[in-house]
Amino acid sequence: MALTERDLVSREVDKKAVLAMFEGQPVVKVPADQHLADGAKVHLERMNPRTREAFAEIAALIADRYSA
Repeated sequence: MALTERDLVSREVDKKAVLAMFEGQPVVKVPADQHLADGAKVHLERMNPRTREAFAEIAALIADRYSA
């Protein structure tokens, strides 16, 4: 599961409750990234390095599920 850490909106969501629902399963927290906020074309080089790492981790988890 991926949990996006949005800016001010995230205060409306009980992240601890969401994480508790998925306890025991891999959860990747994707940091808020200004480059992605406007919804325009994505340029990997403009993304925050932590955001790129999170998406790479998500891709690896998906790939692992298909290799089983």
